Amino acid sequence: RYTDRVLDIHPDQAEEMFDAASRYLLLPLKRAVADALIPQLAMASPAELCHWLMLADMYGVWKLREHCLDAMAFNFETFAETCDFRRMLLILPPPSGDSSQRTTLPSAPGKEAMSNQGNILDDLREKWLEAEAAELDKRDESARQFDKRLEMLVHVAEHEGVNINSGACQEV
Repeated sequence: RYTDRVLDIHPDQAEEMFDAASRYLLLPLKRAVADALIPQLAMASPAELCHWLMLADMYGVWKLREHCLDAMAFNFETFAETCDFRRMLLILPPPSGDSSQRTTLPSAPGKEAMSNQGNILDDLREKWLEAEAAELDKRDESARQFDKRLEMLVHVAEHEGVNINSGACQEV
């Protein structure tokens, strides 16, 4: 029996629930599963958060997507040191260049985001700029520095010969 409530969920079941909720257009179920899952991700590894970010983006679970992006922005260098994050960078489209090309506006941490989310790396850049509290006059320069860091991480991943479909890579 479906009640729009999920009190507890094992992370292994969450992906199946997101798939079912997407397939049968049960949008409240997505939110309920995300609400039950997010507290369990407090101690998740960077690899797990990369996994959940990709799933959240694929299934349109915006609350979970925002949670993962917040964690990545506030702990960016920790993520940058992990192979899983660099592997993820290889499969995502690059961020847009200047602010006139950006696809999204930043949102408050934990706030339910709109369903017109854009490029993950654009959104990560915006979250990182919020986390770094970049002053408005320095924002474009900070965004360029972030983009250069991402570009360097992609080159590191390519140089490592990271295989997107395997776990074989070396940590920096």
